[in-house]
Amino acid sequence: MINISFPSYSLLAFITSQTCLSSCPAGYYPSSGSCLQCNSKCKTCTGSSASQCSTCNYPYTLDSTLLTCSLICDTTCLTCFGTASTQCFTCTPGYYLSGYSCLSCISPCLTCSSPGTTCTTCVSNYTLSGSTCVPTCDSSCSTCSAPLNSNACLTCSSSAYLSGTQCLSCSLNCLTCTGTSINCLSCATSYNLITGVCYPQCSSNCLTCSSPAVCTSCASGYYLNSSFTCSTCSSTCLVCTGSSACTVCKPGFIVSGGNCPTNSYCNNGITKYNCLTCDTNYYCLSCAAN
Repeated sequence: MINISFPSYSLLAFITSQTCLSSCPAGYYPSSGSCLQCNSKCKTCTGSSASQCSTCNYPYTLDSTLLTCSLICDTTCLTCFGTASTQCFTCTPGYYLSGYSCLSCISPCLTCSSPGTTCTTCVSNYTLSGSTCVPTCDSSCSTCSAPLNSNACLTCSSSAYLSGTQCLSCSLNCLTCTGTSINCLSCATSYNLITGVCYPQCSSNCLTCSSPAVCTSCASGYYLNSSFTCSTCSSTCLVCTGSSACTVCKPGFIVSGGNCPTNSYCNNGITKYNCLTCDTNYYCLSCAAN
């Protein structure tokens, strides 16, 4: 008898291309005694679905959670149809799509669209204005060339003026100014602008003042009190330094002990100082004998 030797196959041998195998080759998976082809991206698989990959063909890489094979994109690409930087569908943050290439956004754009200066979001310390990223200015600046830098001002707030690249405050009573702190363009409330200087509007009866509420001298008939306001002299006093400190009396009166006594020359028609008769202002109209 002639002994013929045959390869040993288990009852689970599989058929592919009319050949019996003990296991399916790469790119195939077993199904009801046959070897069926995997998805084209899968090198090995457990089924025909694209989400049943075990390993991947080049240039794909396996997502171990989803069991799918995706292209290994260039670092600038988010999705792609090849591994080259010119085979992008979408871009990673910081890049924009130009054709099928991802080009870098121009700082201070964090994300952008074509061209690279059309910003959609900005880096830290910049704010999006339309499609431009403008620096967040130091509090002293209105607009600036660099963020949070008091030496990078381009324009200033209304109460400051530009000195080089710094914004310096106007003087206390200037509302707006230019060139220097005391070259006022407009004044605060209760101050008047006179040739670039803000002078206080003095309160009534003040002749001069250092501020609207602080008198330094008073009009005739008033004196400067301890509160630096002007109080009225006595009714017969023209100039005084206090309520009982008259230095000049009104016509018809003379100073006596710091006061201007009523009827200094005449006393309701009764003769005094040799006046015989007097007028209503207490001037003598006629004199006594001799």
